[in-house]
Amino acid sequence: MRAHVFAVKSEFKPIKLEGITSLKQGQSKIEVKLPGACVITVTNAKVKRFIRRGLNQNNGASQMDTFLVDEKGNVDPKTPIIWDFDELTGITVQPVDKEPLTITGGRFTTIANTRESGTYHARGILIQRSNVIVEGVQHDIRGEGEHGSPYHGFISISSTFGRITGAPGVADIIIRNCRFSPHRGGSSPSVFGGFNDGQHDFGYTSSMPARILIDKLHIEDAGKNGGPTLFANFNPKLTSDSYKQKHPYVVTREVILKNVTTASSKSLRLSDNPYMFRDVQVEGLGQ
Repeated sequence: MRAHVFAVKSEFKPIKLEGITSLKQGQSKIEVKLPGACVITVTNAKVKRFIRRGLNQNNGASQMDTFLVDEKGNVDPKTPIIWDFDELTGITVQPVDKEPLTITGGRFTTIANTRESGTYHARGILIQRSNVIVEGVQHDIRGEGEHGSPYHGFISISSTFGRITGAPGVADIIIRNCRFSPHRGGSSPSVFGGFNDGQHDFGYTSSMPARILIDKLHIEDAGKNGGPTLFANFNPKLTSDSYKQKHPYVVTREVILKNVTTASSKSLRLSDNPYMFRDVQVEGLGQ
């Protein structure tokens, strides 16, 4: 149950790369010659990042970064190297698939498990290829109760091809032509949910997506209280400048909303904690 049902893989095999022993934060060029644009993933197992706390607390994972380079080794400025790597214990070089691959249509139903376990299950689509477009796919969940093991996202992108969510450098998110059916219950649903009180050091600066575009989203919020929100209350204690974050959570800068509708006919609100998201520039809210 831990394996994805489908995997989308590149037609190119990884390239073995030797001679690179370290990297610097912000380094703009790597002295290599490649057959074309490549995605490079580097690891230093002797440095730990992504340190979790709470029920799923751990000692962190190996420091890892993923960035794009051209055939001459120039690092794409949109994917800068975000840490110093004094030592490289692993390096993977994957050629970029130039031609887009489109996955269209299909309705998938997950029957939720009822096990008491913290083990994550993966029962969806794993993407291990560049330039993949997923559209017209419907995913439903049936039988979800009070208890059950957690799931990875139905569509998962291998960390070889994308940075881990929440790490520095998280860029844009686009939601287009989607329907959102929130979890059962009477509470107001949120398009983006999460929690971060700004008191824990994850080993990196935690960030939300810098820019969000939502174009044609319908929210099934009938029977919910108060109407849906764009952002959940990520930190109920952060309601004024008197609350101090030891490790500040970087929130989204800009949101563009187009054609957002709700089953309740209630307008989408910013958040139940408007103070936390007071500096977010939102276009189209309440329309």
